[in-house]
Amino acid sequence: MTMARPALLTLGPLLAGVLLGLLATPGADTPPVPDDVAAWFAAHGGTAATTAAEGLDVEAAGRAAVGGAFPLHLWSESVRTGEPEPHPVVPREEWVAAYSRDGTAAGTLVAWRVDGEVALASVDDHAELAAALAPLPAGSLVVEEPLLGAFFAIRDEEVTTLVPGFFEGPRTAPLAAFSESLAAQLEGLVGGGGEPEQEGRGWLLVAAAVGAGVVAAGGVWVARPWRRAAGSAG
Repeated sequence: MTMARPALLTLGPLLAGVLLGLLATPGADTPPVPDDVAAWFAAHGGTAATTAAEGLDVEAAGRAAVGGAFPLHLWSESVRTGEPEPHPVVPREEWVAAYSRDGTAAGTLVAWRVDGEVALASVDDHAELAAALAPLPAGSLVVEEPLLGAFFAIRDEEVTTLVPGFFEGPRTAPLAAFSESLAAQLEGLVGGGGEPEQEGRGWLLVAAAVGAGVVAAGGVWVARPWRRAAGSAG
Protein backbone atom coordinates (compact mmCIF):
# COMPACT_ATOMS: atom_id res chain seq x y z
CA MET A 1 0.00 0.00 0.00
CA THR A 2 1.33 3.43 -0.90
CA MET A 3 0.40 6.76 0.69
CA ALA A 4 1.49 10.23 -0.34
CA ARG A 5 2.94 12.66 2.16
CA PRO A 6 5.21 15.72 2.03
CA ALA A 7 8.95 15.21 1.61
CA LEU A 8 9.55 16.89 4.98
CA LEU A 9 8.03 13.89 6.74
CA THR A 10 10.44 11.30 5.40
CA LEU A 11 11.96 10.37 8.74
CA GLY A 12 9.88 7.18 9.02
CA PRO A 13 11.64 5.33 6.19
CA LEU A 14 14.98 6.71 7.39
CA LEU A 15 14.44 5.28 10.87
CA ALA A 16 13.24 2.05 9.36
CA GLY A 17 16.52 1.76 7.47
CA VAL A 18 18.44 2.08 10.73
CA LEU A 19 16.29 -0.50 12.47
CA LEU A 20 16.62 -2.95 9.62
CA GLY A 21 20.39 -2.65 9.76
CA LEU A 22 20.94 -2.54 6.03
CA LEU A 23 24.64 -1.90 6.13
CA ALA A 24 27.08 -0.81 3.43
CA THR A 25 30.80 -0.20 3.49
CA PRO A 26 32.52 2.53 1.43
CA GLY A 27 34.69 1.02 -1.25
CA ALA A 28 32.52 -2.06 -1.71
CA ASP A 29 32.94 -4.02 -4.93
CA THR A 30 29.50 -3.04 -6.24
CA PRO A 31 29.31 0.34 -8.02
CA PRO A 32 27.98 3.13 -5.76
CA VAL A 33 25.43 4.21 -8.38
CA PRO A 34 23.68 1.42 -10.32
CA ASP A 35 23.62 1.74 -14.09
CA ASP A 36 19.84 2.16 -14.28
CA VAL A 37 19.94 4.95 -11.69
CA ALA A 38 22.69 6.79 -13.59
CA ALA A 39 20.70 6.32 -16.79
CA TRP A 40 17.56 7.76 -15.16
CA PHE A 41 19.38 10.91 -14.06
CA ALA A 42 20.89 11.32 -17.52
CA ALA A 43 17.57 10.85 -19.30
CA HIS A 44 15.09 12.44 -16.90
CA GLY A 45 16.96 14.48 -14.30
CA GLY A 46 17.13 17.70 -16.28
CA THR A 47 13.45 17.60 -17.16
CA ALA A 48 12.43 16.81 -13.56
CA ALA A 49 14.46 19.67 -12.11
CA THR A 50 13.34 22.12 -14.79
CA THR A 51 9.65 21.25 -14.46
CA ALA A 52 9.62 21.44 -10.66
CA ALA A 53 11.50 24.73 -10.54
CA GLU A 54 9.42 26.41 -13.22
CA GLY A 55 6.26 25.30 -11.49
CA LEU A 56 7.14 27.25 -8.34
CA ASP A 57 9.58 29.94 -9.37
CA VAL A 58 8.22 32.17 -12.11
CA GLU A 59 11.65 33.79 -12.50
CA ALA A 60 13.39 30.50 -13.30
CA ALA A 61 14.72 30.48 -16.85
CA GLY A 62 16.47 27.88 -18.92
CA ARG A 63 16.77 24.13 -18.61
CA ALA A 64 18.42 22.79 -15.46
CA ALA A 65 21.74 20.96 -15.89
CA VAL A 66 22.12 17.90 -13.65
CA GLY A 67 25.43 16.63 -12.29
CA GLY A 68 26.50 13.13 -11.29
CA ALA A 69 24.46 11.13 -8.79
CA PHE A 70 25.64 9.95 -5.39
CA PRO A 71 24.14 7.31 -3.09
CA LEU A 72 22.45 8.69 0.02
CA HIS A 73 23.11 7.15 3.43
CA LEU A 74 22.59 7.60 7.16
CA TRP A 75 25.28 7.11 9.77
CA SER A 76 25.18 3.72 11.44
CA GLU A 77 24.43 3.57 15.16
CA SER A 78 28.09 2.68 15.76
CA VAL A 79 29.18 6.03 14.30
CA ARG A 80 26.43 7.91 16.12
CA THR A 81 27.55 6.43 19.45
CA GLY A 82 31.26 7.12 18.92
CA GLU A 83 32.44 3.64 17.92
CA PRO A 84 32.54 3.46 14.11
CA GLU A 85 32.82 -0.30 13.65
CA PRO A 86 32.31 -2.35 11.62
CA HIS A 87 30.21 -0.47 9.05
CA PRO A 88 29.90 3.32 9.13
CA VAL A 89 26.83 3.92 6.97
CA VAL A 90 23.29 2.67 6.34
CA PRO A 91 22.06 2.93 2.73
CA ARG A 92 18.77 4.70 2.11
CA GLU A 93 18.35 3.24 -1.36
CA GLU A 94 18.11 6.80 -2.66
CA TRP A 95 20.44 8.78 -4.90
CA VAL A 96 20.99 12.53 -5.01
CA ALA A 97 22.33 14.82 -7.73
CA ALA A 98 22.84 18.57 -7.91
CA TYR A 99 21.30 20.70 -10.61
CA SER A 100 22.31 24.15 -11.79
CA ARG A 101 20.94 27.03 -13.84
CA ASP A 102 23.16 29.23 -15.96
CA GLY A 103 26.19 27.65 -14.29
CA THR A 104 24.99 28.42 -10.75
CA ALA A 105 24.12 25.70 -8.23
CA ALA A 106 20.35 25.79 -7.73
CA GLY A 107 19.23 22.69 -5.84
CA THR A 108 19.15 18.91 -5.70
CA LEU A 109 16.93 16.11 -6.86
CA VAL A 110 16.59 12.63 -5.37
CA ALA A 111 15.60 9.37 -7.07
CA TRP A 112 14.62 6.04 -5.56
CA ARG A 113 12.95 2.82 -6.66
CA VAL A 114 9.20 2.29 -6.72
CA ASP A 115 8.13 -1.27 -7.54
CA GLY A 116 11.64 -1.90 -8.83
CA GLU A 117 11.68 1.07 -11.19
CA VAL A 118 13.79 4.20 -10.72
CA ALA A 119 11.54 7.21 -10.08
CA LEU A 120 11.72 10.78 -8.87
CA ALA A 121 11.48 11.11 -5.07
CA SER A 122 11.91 14.87 -4.58
CA VAL A 123 13.30 18.12 -5.95
CA ASP A 124 14.39 21.05 -3.79
CA ASP A 125 16.22 24.38 -3.99
CA HIS A 126 18.99 23.45 -1.54
CA ALA A 127 21.67 25.44 -3.37
CA GLU A 128 24.23 25.02 -0.57
CA LEU A 129 24.11 21.24 -0.85
CA ALA A 130 24.14 21.44 -4.64
CA ALA A 131 27.30 23.54 -4.58
CA ALA A 132 28.94 21.09 -2.17
CA LEU A 133 28.09 18.08 -4.34
CA ALA A 134 29.51 19.57 -7.52
CA PRO A 135 33.23 18.98 -6.78
CA LEU A 136 32.81 15.55 -5.12
CA PRO A 137 34.75 12.76 -6.83
CA ALA A 138 32.80 9.82 -8.21
CA GLY A 139 32.48 7.05 -5.66
CA SER A 140 31.92 9.37 -2.69
CA LEU A 141 29.08 8.46 -0.34
CA VAL A 142 26.76 11.26 0.78
CA VAL A 143 25.50 10.87 4.35
CA GLU A 144 22.68 12.80 6.00
CA GLU A 145 22.30 13.36 9.74
CA PRO A 146 18.65 14.44 10.12
CA LEU A 147 18.99 15.38 13.80
CA LEU A 148 21.50 18.08 12.86
CA GLY A 149 20.19 19.00 9.42
CA ALA A 150 23.68 18.21 8.11
CA PHE A 151 25.18 16.43 5.11
CA PHE A 152 28.59 14.79 4.84
CA ALA A 153 30.69 12.83 2.38
CA ILE A 154 32.83 9.84 3.30
CA ARG A 155 35.60 8.41 1.19
CA ASP A 156 38.58 6.30 2.27
CA GLU A 157 37.76 6.70 6.00
CA GLU A 158 37.80 10.49 5.68
CA VAL A 159 34.66 12.52 6.45
CA THR A 160 34.04 15.90 4.82
CA THR A 161 31.26 18.20 5.99
CA LEU A 162 29.21 19.30 2.99
CA VAL A 163 26.44 21.22 4.77
CA PRO A 164 27.10 21.73 8.51
CA GLY A 165 23.56 22.47 9.61
CA PHE A 166 23.84 22.34 13.40
CA PHE A 167 26.99 20.18 13.35
CA GLU A 168 29.94 21.75 15.16
CA GLY A 169 33.20 20.19 14.11
CA PRO A 170 36.07 20.34 11.63
CA ARG A 171 35.22 20.44 7.97
CA THR A 172 37.38 17.37 7.33
CA ALA A 173 38.34 14.68 9.83
CA PRO A 174 39.21 10.99 10.04
CA LEU A 175 36.14 8.84 10.64
CA ALA A 176 37.10 7.96 14.23
CA ALA A 177 37.56 11.61 15.26
CA PHE A 178 34.39 12.64 13.46
CA SER A 179 32.42 9.89 15.18
CA GLU A 180 33.51 11.08 18.62
CA SER A 181 32.44 14.64 17.84
CA LEU A 182 29.11 13.57 16.32
CA ALA A 183 28.28 11.26 19.23
CA ALA A 184 28.95 14.00 21.77
CA GLN A 185 26.66 16.42 19.97
CA LEU A 186 23.87 13.91 19.53
CA GLU A 187 24.05 12.85 23.15
CA GLY A 188 23.77 16.46 24.25
CA LEU A 189 20.90 17.06 21.84
CA VAL A 190 18.71 14.14 22.86
CA GLY A 191 19.85 14.05 26.48
CA GLY A 192 20.92 10.42 26.39
CA GLY A 193 22.55 7.69 24.34
CA GLY A 194 22.52 7.43 20.59
CA GLU A 195 19.73 4.81 20.59
CA PRO A 196 16.31 6.21 19.68
CA GLU A 197 13.46 5.71 22.15
CA GLN A 198 11.11 2.81 21.51
CA GLU A 199 9.67 3.05 18.01
CA GLY A 200 11.86 6.14 17.54
CA ARG A 201 9.24 8.54 18.90
CA GLY A 202 11.60 10.85 20.80
CA TRP A 203 14.18 10.77 18.00
CA LEU A 204 11.54 11.59 15.43
CA LEU A 205 10.21 14.54 17.41
CA VAL A 206 13.61 16.16 17.67
CA ALA A 207 14.48 15.38 14.07
CA ALA A 208 11.19 16.77 12.84
CA ALA A 209 11.77 20.01 14.73
CA VAL A 210 15.25 20.40 13.24
CA GLY A 211 14.02 19.39 9.79
CA ALA A 212 11.27 21.97 9.89
CA GLY A 213 13.81 24.75 10.41
CA VAL A 214 16.01 23.48 7.60
CA VAL A 215 13.21 23.03 5.08
CA ALA A 216 11.72 26.41 5.95
CA ALA A 217 14.78 27.98 4.33
CA GLY A 218 14.29 26.10 1.07
CA GLY A 219 11.31 24.44 -0.57
CA VAL A 220 10.91 20.74 -1.18
CA TRP A 221 8.67 20.50 -4.19
CA VAL A 222 7.71 16.90 -4.77
CA ALA A 223 5.77 14.67 -2.38
CA ARG A 224 7.39 11.31 -1.74
CA PRO A 225 5.29 8.18 -1.34
CA TRP A 226 5.62 6.65 2.11
CA ARG A 227 7.01 3.13 2.06
CA ARG A 228 6.77 0.38 4.63
CA ALA A 229 9.68 -0.45 6.90
CA ALA A 230 10.89 -2.99 4.36
CA GLY A 231 11.84 -0.04 2.17
CA SER A 232 9.69 -0.89 -0.82
CA ALA A 233 6.34 0.26 -2.03
CA GLY A 234 3.59 -2.16 -1.27
